[in-house]
Amino acid sequence: MAAFRATLEEVTEADIVIQVLDASSPVVEEQAVTVEKELAELGADDKPRVVALNKVDLLGPAQRRRVVAAVAERYPRVVAISAINGGGFVPLLEAIDGVSRGETVSLELLVPYGSEGVLASLRRVGGVERTEYDDRGTRAWGWAPLHAAARFEPYNTAGVAASGTSGSRRGRRRPG
Repeated sequence: MAAFRATLEEVTEADIVIQVLDASSPVVEEQAVTVEKELAELGADDKPRVVALNKVDLLGPAQRRRVVAAVAERYPRVVAISAINGGGFVPLLEAIDGVSRGETVSLELLVPYGSEGVLASLRRVGGVERTEYDDRGTRAWGWAPLHAAARFEPYNTAGVAASGTSGSRRGRRRPG
């Protein structure tokens, strides 16, 4: 269980969660509940998520429908896949793309010189649309997914809470 938890702790840095469940396991629903509890303990249960039900090639059509329906009651984005025969990967990629394009917020930041890693982080999780340099640091205008915007709050200059509270620009879609 300790190794399981250590692996899950990495999820606190993730922008989305891709949860892979063994559809052929008779305890697939219990396994999903266990992961859910661990994510909640880590404070990561509210992250955007896609659930990939692997090994569906081992199930008959009726059992496949039952398992997918049971897991879909708990998670809105469930995709049946087979790692062995490659089935379901196009829908999985589409689901990942869809969840990664969730609500975004616009950001106006002032990043002191020497803290350029903040801008690199913004580029990884969102985007930087424009930068200017002055004697205090780099001013940057960009966007981040709503769930990740709070990490940029210390650099926010817009006078708007970047965490999605009142005044944020919710619902803005990222370019492209």
